[in-house]
Amino acid sequence: MADNLRIRRERGPFSGLLVALLFFIFVSPFVSDEGAGKVFLYLSIFSILIANTYVSASSRELTFLSIAVLIVAAMAWLGPDFLPHRLDDVLRYSIIGLGTGFTAVLIVQSVLRHETVTLDTILGGINAYLLIAIAFTFGHGVIAIIEPDAYTLGDVPIGTAVGVGADAYATMLYFSLVTMTTLGYGDMAPIHPLARLFSGAESVLGQLFVAIFIARLVSLEVSQRTRGPVTERSKDAH
Repeated sequence: MADNLRIRRERGPFSGLLVALLFFIFVSPFVSDEGAGKVFLYLSIFSILIANTYVSASSRELTFLSIAVLIVAAMAWLGPDFLPHRLDDVLRYSIIGLGTGFTAVLIVQSVLRHETVTLDTILGGINAYLLIAIAFTFGHGVIAIIEPDAYTLGDVPIGTAVGVGADAYATMLYFSLVTMTTLGYGDMAPIHPLARLFSGAESVLGQLFVAIFIARLVSLEVSQRTRGPVTERSKDAH
């Protein structure tokens, strides 16, 4: 009974967010600017933002901020276009990029405060890593909208190869993931100086995150094992 209660307690908001993130990742290759593809794209994006709001519920201020981001995103993505076409797309991409990046920071802060390794610790690290990748995905998208020749895909500018609309989501997500993991297949490359700077920052951040997160898990595990025998001896003494 106590073990079941502890497991339920460990399954915090991170599990729902992970489902939303995986939904976006697996849906992105099949989205388009029209029909069912557009519906699934919007569902995946707003499921992430709603999950972000739930994750931010640790304080009233963060909750209000997350709700404000959700409302602005809904107006930008679902409402009419008030700005020139490119600026509207920049606004849409920027809101999602900033929202997911902000949530990643909150999760990292939460995980670093954990004193023991729990299911939430693992899920939180996975969520933060994927959120960083998705935040950079939309950041790369903003750069590609402003400068369609900023990236090349098979030596062809990204704007010519796949465009910069919904059809480009899977391509930019793919580029973000291979950049963050430093796989670097070489089929897609940043050409513009800003794109190169942004890509370099993502690769460094991705490697630092993995190193710091694993180091934190190891230190928590060692700390748990060190405290365990001491606790047992103290119980025996009493």
